[in-house]
Amino acid sequence: MATITRPQRNVVPAGIYGGECRGFEERPGERGPYLLWTFAIQEDGQHVQLPAPTSNKLGPKSNAGRWLLALRGRGVRPGESLSSDSLVGLKCRLAVEVRDTDDGPVNRIVGVFAPGNEPIAVGESLAF
Repeated sequence: MATITRPQRNVVPAGIYGGECRGFEERPGERGPYLLWTFAIQEDGQHVQLPAPTSNKLGPKSNAGRWLLALRGRGVRPGESLSSDSLVGLKCRLAVEVRDTDDGPVNRIVGVFAPGNEPIAVGESLAF
């Protein structure tokens, strides 16, 4: 007899976290390829990895383009190639929310920002 188990997810509270990029990989999707990013944070002494999908568009108005600007301090120039490995370990701040789904609560990254010392209040509007 086959069995199936609903996975237990490691959900962190909504907020702003210091983190780092673990890279991205391109994946096929129903509407074409997309990027699946992985970020890491520390929460209550535990290492938590947070995945985040974006389109594979790298322009300044796309999430991937804004995230690269936050991580690297500059966007990607036309014709420039970028390796996922070049982003591994880059520090950032992550705005994380909690969403309820049919499978229970999950985290969603709603913003990636340059590392900094200034505090940001949860719910505060952040400019890109």
